[in-house]
Amino acid sequence: NASGMSAVLFAARYLAAFRGKLTHTVRFCFFNGEEAGLLGSKSYAATLKMLKSPVKAVICADMLGYNSDAQRIFEIHAGYTDPAIRDKSVPIAARVAFWAAGLGVLQPAQIYQGTSVTSGAPDRNLCDPAINRSDHAAFHQQGFPAVVVTEDYFANQAGEPAKDPNPNYHTAGDTVIDAVYGVSIAGAIACSIKELARS
Repeated sequence: NASGMSAVLFAARYLAAFRGKLTHTVRFCFFNGEEAGLLGSKSYAATLKMLKSPVKAVICADMLGYNSDAQRIFEIHAGYTDPAIRDKSVPIAARVAFWAAGLGVLQPAQIYQGTSVTSGAPDRNLCDPAINRSDHAAFHQQGFPAVVVTEDYFANQAGEPAKDPNPNYHTAGDTVIDAVYGVSIAGAIACSIKELARS
């Protein structure tokens, strides 16, 4: 997940210029053991809950660099089985989508905000196939608002372009990146964090 890590480093560099000018503390985190059961993020989120930390928003950057066509579609997952947590997460997704749209490079964000998991091409308002699948889930499980931003991985709906999943997913051959696509998503994340941290 080097593209996601790069997006976090990009955001950290960008936001360093606003040190002392933000209302809220911003933490930049890297988690290990996602595929083994969200081990790092679960440990961190549980610690935040135990300490009663006032978490306003969590934005996880997953795989962000692969794009093989001109569509430049990307996904934001805010869905969760508990509607109250989902409802706190959807505005975060909307902020990322807003900033992404302003860059003029990406297609409108596909925002998943459902409360059930399904396969195929679900109604994104009802279902979210990424529920409990990425590090944002560890924060949902502790009651924190969170989203994960990622490439065009899941099946798209009728009338939309075909999905564009990375054929080298989880292999050493995952070396192809659409730099403009990845940087645009990272930029939208960074701007969203700045806005959320200011208000």
